[in-house]
Amino acid sequence: MDGRQNAALVALSRVLEDASGIVGTPAEDILVESLVLRSRTEEPSPLPPAFFIELGNGLSYWADTQGNISRVDKSTVDNEFRLRFVQEGGLAGWRSEYEADETTLPGSDVAELRRLVEDADFFNLPGQVGNGHPIADLYQYTLWIAVGRNNKEVQTFDGTGPHESPPLETLIGWLRQRAPEPGPIEQTR
Repeated sequence: MDGRQNAALVALSRVLEDASGIVGTPAEDILVESLVLRSRTEEPSPLPPAFFIELGNGLSYWADTQGNISRVDKSTVDNEFRLRFVQEGGLAGWRSEYEADETTLPGSDVAELRRLVEDADFFNLPGQVGNGHPIADLYQYTLWIAVGRNNKEVQTFDGTGPHESPPLETLIGWLRQRAPEPGPIEQTR
């Protein structure tokens, strides 16, 4: 069994456990209609593929390869909000990543985030905001946002970018407050 199969088993067991609590049926009695590893969008995405799991009781889930799950409300799939925010750089070349979707955020945060994205006119921004030359020892930000099937990635840099778009600067500030503090990049051997 390879790592991907093990990840599928972890994802499926967590999905079945959650669904069991929702429908009040033992997990072993819930029919699994499909489990497919695929992209969450039809467009290219910086996010890794995830398992899309459909159950016989009408519930559907996304599960990443670490076993984090989120239930899919089929009525909102075309309007589902997802994001990935990466800040990297600083004196020590540190990094921080933050991922969220509307199933992991409180409703008030989702509404505020949607407003911030709209105020920044995010989907009409160029792929790089600023002069494209990061300043040494400052941070670079990469923000990928998807709403339904529409997604976009924007990069910007401290000192050369966000201030050119105050609404983008506000959006990045909101995300920085929620992202973990940047730390050393773990080396794998």
